Amino acid sequence: MANSSYRTVYAFAREMYPKRIKLEMQYGTAGFRSKASNLDHVMYRMGLLAVLRARYKKAVIGVMITASHNPEPDNGVKVVDPQGEMLEQSWEAWATKFANVVDEKLEDTINELIKEFDIGNMGDRVEVVIGRDTRPSSPHLTKAVMDGVLALAGKPIDYGIVTTPQLHYFVVCKNTNRRYGQPTEEGYYRKLTNAFKKIRGNNYTCGKYTNKVLYDGANGVGAKKVKYLKEALGESLIIDMYNDEIIGSGKLNYLFLTQLLTNIL
Repeated sequence: MANSSYRTVYAFAREMYPKRIKLEMQYGTAGFRSKASNLDHVMYRMGLLAVLRARYKKAVIGVMITASHNPEPDNGVKVVDPQGEMLEQSWEAWATKFANVVDEKLEDTINELIKEFDIGNMGDRVEVVIGRDTRPSSPHLTKAVMDGVLALAGKPIDYGIVTTPQLHYFVVCKNTNRRYGQPTEEGYYRKLTNAFKKIRGNNYTCGKYTNKVLYDGANGVGAKKVKYLKEALGESLIIDMYNDEIIGSGKLNYLFLTQLLTNIL
């Protein structure tokens, strides 16, 4: 990398996203999860890591900002590999190292990874697709990821509020030149609904099967997105919604499944 590029990376690291906490982060199956206030520097560094992963794989990489079922004050991040799979296990250790290294050693860590994997195409404007959940902290943390991507001359593509499966789908579509599907929300819904209707046909009440499910949206992104599926599926699948408040009006993950289970039992 040119020295000017390094200055951009480390100026942002020091000035905008310094590592202020001593808490050790560990990247696992769910990526990183913690209080949102602990994650500024982690998000920025995952933007850096995603660019390096994209250049190494010569493919589009995804970054999803969410803490799933955790309480609303938490947040998290995970990196999505080219075929929509979880980050390769050998790179989980690198993600952990990136998150925990002191600011002064960040440059050395990046150089170490570049050397380890012989990443030579540092001028390539690789794409990193980014999605987030509905937590109040997510827009700010998205910006931190995008700044990390831009700092290494990558191209961030912000999909805004999407579900985790949707982001995985977008990554696969882009890396298969759209043979898997269109990398849009409309393409995602169309692929799922067409497949479901093809499998079920018009026989909605076969044996013990009934075409009805109870769905708890936890007052989050799932509550918003499943409504599009519900409309597209029509009578082929009836979806009863619970905890489906408009985003921001209901507390995220509050009494998750409680109301649904009450109706079942």
